[in-house]
Amino acid sequence: MTSVDGQDPSKVFNDNFIPFVLQSPLLSYVPILTTACFKALGNGIDIEKSIDVVAARVKLISLVNDHLSSPNRGISDEAIMAVMSMASNEVNFIPSAMGFFYILIC
Repeated sequence: MTSVDGQDPSKVFNDNFIPFVLQSPLLSYVPILTTACFKALGNGIDIEKSIDVVAARVKLISLVNDHLSSPNRGISDEAIMAVMSMASNEVNFIPSAMGFFYILIC
């Protein structure tokens, strides 16, 4: 694993963040959604019409809902990271979503 600037990631990142993400069934599904988006773009498929993207998005939303409705988990760092990652995918891969987020911010 390396960072964008080519330097080794910090010890905190390797010791805390990576194990947290890899051991989370919720967060480990985020890269599957991101990969589905990349795959659709690479194949010239509209992201909003890609079966793989829609299936991954539905699965991740279902996992988030299950997590939030669980009495012993609820709102947590894990759930927040999953929702923020989904929002990031929407902004990065769907141009029409950018206008929506711009309206929310302004």
